[in-house]
Amino acid sequence: MSWFEVLRKTNEKYISIQRTDRTWLVRDDTKSLQILSCHHHTISKKNNAYQLCAITSMKPDPGQKKCWIPLVPGYCIMSKVGLHFMRLSITENNNNLQFEWIDYGNDSTFMGNPVASGVDSEFFQSLRKYAETQSVIKGKISIPNVLGLNIYENAIYLRSIISHLHDGIFLSLKEAYKASTKMNKFVKSLNKRALELDEEFSNGNDRPNKKVKSGLIFSPFGHKLTPQQSQVLVFNFHSIQSKFYQANKRLKRAQSNIEKLKTLPPPSCKQKEIEAQKKLIDEKIKQLKDEENLGSSIICSTDSFLSLILTQQCSCGNNDILQKKCKISSGGLSVKVVIKCKKCKETLSFQNEPQDMNYTKAFAAATLCGGLNRQEFQNSMLTLGITKLPSKAIYHRYQKSISEDIENIALENAKKALYASIEDAKKNGKNALTIGFDASWSHVRNAAQASGYTRKPVVGFFVVEKSHVKKDKNGNKTIMHQGNHEASSKQMEHAVLIGILEKVVPVLEETGMLLDIVVDGDFDSNKTLHGVKCVNQIFSDLKHLTCNIRKKLNAKKWEHYSRYEDVILQYYKKCIFAVAARKASNNED
Repeated sequence: MSWFEVLRKTNEKYISIQRTDRTWLVRDDTKSLQILSCHHHTISKKNNAYQLCAITSMKPDPGQKKCWIPLVPGYCIMSKVGLHFMRLSITENNNNLQFEWIDYGNDSTFMGNPVASGVDSEFFQSLRKYAETQSVIKGKISIPNVLGLNIYENAIYLRSIISHLHDGIFLSLKEAYKASTKMNKFVKSLNKRALELDEEFSNGNDRPNKKVKSGLIFSPFGHKLTPQQSQVLVFNFHSIQSKFYQANKRLKRAQSNIEKLKTLPPPSCKQKEIEAQKKLIDEKIKQLKDEENLGSSIICSTDSFLSLILTQQCSCGNNDILQKKCKISSGGLSVKVVIKCKKCKETLSFQNEPQDMNYTKAFAAATLCGGLNRQEFQNSMLTLGITKLPSKAIYHRYQKSISEDIENIALENAKKALYASIEDAKKNGKNALTIGFDASWSHVRNAAQASGYTRKPVVGFFVVEKSHVKKDKNGNKTIMHQGNHEASSKQMEHAVLIGILEKVVPVLEETGMLLDIVVDGDFDSNKTLHGVKCVNQIFSDLKHLTCNIRKKLNAKKWEHYSRYEDVILQYYKKCIFAVAARKASNNED
């Protein structure tokens, strides 16, 4: 067994570390490290409390090609220098650094009488001079190498001690130091467990290499694993151990909660009074809502909402805001506040929306029905002071999930309205139902839409939408949203008319009712309606034609006639009245 292995077993706080040149040292952690005033000063070459060292796997410090390693009192190592065993330690005297060394000759236990020793304040300058006089020590010695300052584990160990003094340099190594410390503790526990296994199987009479524990064969010489296999084994064990600790922690917490519940007294008179008071409050809320016909939701100030929550008392009567721990979270239009009382540990949760309501989804449906796009919706909310709004992806996802349901409900209600209108017309002795056709346009989805409905009672409903296609730089097309109309936008109203007729005509034929329909004068619409048997009369929407005349007069091409707008419209009206009078005269004849 090597000298460092024997020495490590004599004390649990002895840690053996291998250098890059495959030599070994033992770090003595029996003494605590001490920070001096010189460590607070600016790190530079003039400050003898720090040494520059090149360390493998560690990035150089800012502005340097090497890493700064602090020299901290309490740091001590035992190593073999040449053929001599030496102990090197850093101490302090009157708040100044001192460097001590002891040469034990060929005594690897470091317990015998010293061959030589020395103390200085110039980073082991006396040891350098001593080594030059010893024939068993060949060449010049490197003090940082002997001390192990250029070893990654030692660098992390020393730098982490003063990480809070120089955040920009040392703080980033705290996590690595914790990981290194955890690994050292794990290795110690493995060594302890190995000794326990040796003692357990050494007492038996059977051959040790034939003994089995936990379904595996025990070998007194250990199993041969590669370093990579050993590392995987360590990580797997640590992962399982962490899960076990977490499960055990949850179990203890659950047991503690069960014990608390067992010790709770039965419902007292005060608790019954609270329940009765809550019932009265619910009844009063219902009464107030009915008085002013209030719905399920109202707009409330954020300050008022949070103020009402923060002034709520918990079961222990605590109303001190300093004795409460508050946490707020939000998503879309939903806001949730959790308050934990520091005295009784009770947790209360408050939310701005009912349990069965999702405001984000409700607003997406409202804007879809109201014909508002997302930008218009945002502007409306911002005007009200509501700045926490759902993202574009969430908004369109909710709209897409509910648009089909809205269309189905609208079709069902339109069919009911058609039957009710036919029934009312028959009661009044009419055999024709007078209706108007128009389309409203919407851009609230991923593609343009036209739907056959107005703000008057609707007896026919149909939605036509164009596909949303996106092209990349190479000209490749990607369909973002699949529509049901591939022709031009000008033909969308005609497509809506055809879709509505397909749904309305069977009902009219079933009930024996005719249609008197008003359209905007589109030639395609007139042609389509003339081919429908149940259409009795077709009327032009004169108001729509008036708007078209005014729109064309305001166009740039005819802007020189815009000053005659009133004259032209008056002449148009006279023509309409003249045609109406002539038709009435012909009917009388």
